[in-house]
Amino acid sequence: MARHGWDYFQHRWNVLQDAQIAENQKGIVNLEGQVVLLERTLVYVLAKGALGQPIGLEDPVLAEFLHLKDVADPRRALLELVSRLKGVDKERLVTCPTCGAKIRDIPGVLDEVCSWCGQQIRTQS
Repeated sequence: MARHGWDYFQHRWNVLQDAQIAENQKGIVNLEGQVVLLERTLVYVLAKGALGQPIGLEDPVLAEFLHLKDVADPRRALLELVSRLKGVDKERLVTCPTCGAKIRDIPGVLDEVCSWCGQQIRTQS
């Protein structure tokens, strides 16, 4: 009887391990796809640069890769992405002089726009 109980727990352990391995394999496949996309995009940008062609946010390949296709202001969205990559620990907030809302001060953007009232706010970073 004791052996039968052990077999059950061994079986459950194996099932859990198999499930974890399957989940890890899915994650690896996902990461492999992301690496391939990154490689293709990097080669595309380098080729355009080597050919002397302009590289800009309006380029459909770059807009797709950076998830900027449906963004109203791609430049601002890109600056937000860059500020997150820099590892900025603390968000700098500014207060809208019109409505008093706290607005995120994005590094590299000098004219923030209040998301509540639309007021343009001049910042220094």
